[in-house]
Amino acid sequence: KSRVAAYVFGLNPVWRTEWGGLLLMHGQDGSVRGMTPAFGSLDLFRVGQMHSVSEVTRAAAYRRYSVTGWLRLRDR
Repeated sequence: KSRVAAYVFGLNPVWRTEWGGLLLMHGQDGSVRGMTPAFGSLDLFRVGQMHSVSEVTRAAAYRRYSVTGWLRLRDR
């Protein structure tokens, strides 16, 4: 499908880390790095990178909104 990278564009003007919804990047060594959603943030990562999103708690004051997709190589 010619996917080379994925993106997540954050749309929440207010978000607290304790509400969850973090983009989690999983390293091959077992490490995990989390990024909190933020308005106007753009997270890019290569296709094949192990990742997940943590659960959003019911106690969150807002829903988590984002636009996601892929960057692709042009088919020739």
